Amino acid sequence: TLENAEGNHVILDLGEGRYALYAHLKPGSVTVEAGEQVRQGQVLGELGNSGSSTGPHLHFHVMDAPSGLVADGLPYGFSDFDLTGQIPPLDEAIALVEAGEALPVAAQRVGPRHDALPLGRDVVTFPE
Repeated sequence: TLENAEGNHVILDLGEGRYALYAHLKPGSVTVEAGEQVRQGQVLGELGNSGSSTGPHLHFHVMDAPSGLVADGLPYGFSDFDLTGQIPPLDEAIALVEAGEALPVAAQRVGPRHDALPLGRDVVTFPE
């Protein structure tokens, strides 16, 4: 339903009318509470498959209101991350997951990225 589309989620108030949504987190894994101040690098929850989701993943975006359903998305980028590869196209990835197989990660275009935004199938890590 629309009410639970985001599943387990966290919304951070970034200030200046910007909010960050972390959605589809593993049930019971959220480690922060409403109103809590968080810091960069803090664990907010675990990657999951809750809400309107076809498989485990993190849905993240920046928006102009504290609701992923009624807000407009805003442009953003990450200061630093490492691109470690890409998963297969979505239809192939879903078939593999449904068959109980691990997703292969193709090591293409790998390496550090600065002031950039990962693409939809990119697998990334963030510095400590």
